[in-house]
Amino acid sequence: MDLKQAVEAVLFVSDDPVPLNRLHDLLPDARPAEIKDALQQLKSEYESQGLAIVAYKQPIKRADLEAIRGVQSGEILRALMERRLVRIAGREDAPGAPVQYGTTKEFLGAFGLGALEDLPRPEEVK
Repeated sequence: MDLKQAVEAVLFVSDDPVPLNRLHDLLPDARPAEIKDALQQLKSEYESQGLAIVAYKQPIKRADLEAIRGVQSGEILRALMERRLVRIAGREDAPGAPVQYGTTKEFLGAFGLGALEDLPRPEEVK
């Protein structure tokens, strides 16, 4: 697994932001500058993606998706909804009742999955 994939795996399985020093602790063979470069590469890639985050973290609010991606996600959510890969899964029981998003049956079919449980587990990514 290359460094970018390793950094992505760590970030993906974490419920909280992972500081650079923690990434370095987890990936001691990589220099901080290399980790920063991998993070920049991932950021560039994720600016045009959002599907995997919704699949693994659903139901997820737009604000939470944007916090993970680091960019606004309205357009990507709209595109995924137009393709019927993502749907409104409900509303959070919180002030303002923010919309929560989840995947659809079409999502499962598009990726050859029978159920969400068929998604690769984070430990399989390692």
